[in-house]
Amino acid sequence: MIITTLHRLVRYSFHRHGFQSCHLQFDSSRLHYFQRQCPQASKRLVFIHGLGTSSSSWIKILPSLSKSYTISCLDLPGYGFSKITSGDPFFSLAQLDCAVEQFIQRTQRLPIILIGHSLGGWLAARAALNHPESVEHLILINNAGIQYPGVEQQANLFDLFTLDDARQLLHHMWSHYPWYFKPFTSSIFQSLKKKHVRDFVRSIREEDFLNQKISALPMPVDVIWGNEDRLISKESVNIMKKLLPDLAAHSIPQCGHVPQLEKPYQVSLLLNQILASSQK
Repeated sequence: MIITTLHRLVRYSFHRHGFQSCHLQFDSSRLHYFQRQCPQASKRLVFIHGLGTSSSSWIKILPSLSKSYTISCLDLPGYGFSKITSGDPFFSLAQLDCAVEQFIQRTQRLPIILIGHSLGGWLAARAALNHPESVEHLILINNAGIQYPGVEQQANLFDLFTLDDARQLLHHMWSHYPWYFKPFTSSIFQSLKKKHVRDFVRSIREEDFLNQKISALPMPVDVIWGNEDRLISKESVNIMKKLLPDLAAHSIPQCGHVPQLEKPYQVSLLLNQILASSQK
């Protein structure tokens, strides 16, 4: 109930900033997304959130982005206001791929700039690999999907059986976990269990990782990384740099896994710089 109330409050904030709530019905899901249209848009931006959260994670940075962009923020199936209607307890990575692809095909004038955080970055990169003609620029924020020594420890953090397990996960996600979030830890724990986050993480296979594929990305790729991420190792960035020599990497100091919430001003500044440079 608390998480639902928070989502409703964030929806009000989205509406205040000129976004509309929209829905799409597919065979296995009913997708919700926020969109702010600009008929003469110079850029079309699509944001994909991370595991266990929703489009609400972008609310702190969106007001600073130019109104000359059309901006869409998707709730993945089972998150935010999007529903899984097939009866599945959660969507696999392949099912999420399909949902993102259907969403882009149904709602966007192509090509787009695709921006993804964590799992959303993984999905964004997979979409760009599968449909490179549809994506003109890829921006990844503390993205998952790169295999490195010790990555299996990341999966262990999602074995959420107790409230202490949830506290440990949140500690790994933030450089400094905000005091005002601590009263909601129990609700976050229950929400993550309800969304079968552990089952999703355990469904990932070795061949799902991007290491053998990412060098095929033809479009410009920027990575924004919170330097004190204890959930995903910065070794991910080093590996991506080797596989993508033209990768542009941007670091945010004293910041954990969720820069758009922990350091929204710095993320907004970087995004505006990246978007401005892509117009040159």
